[in-house]
Amino acid sequence: MAAHVRVVQVPEADRRELQRRARDKGAPARVVERARIVLLAADEVPGLLQSREASR
Repeated sequence: MAAHVRVVQVPEADRRELQRRARDKGAPARVVERARIVLLAADEVPGLLQSREASR
């Protein structure tokens, strides 16, 4: 079964905020992980790769 890619359009201001959250060492892990997942979706990374990359 083929994986479907959901493309997310993220405005530049939101992208900067997501990048800040993804780097925030003091943020809860789930906030960091969600920010990474949204950024990966915006970059059109397939779901399986998103799950691998977000868990890094």
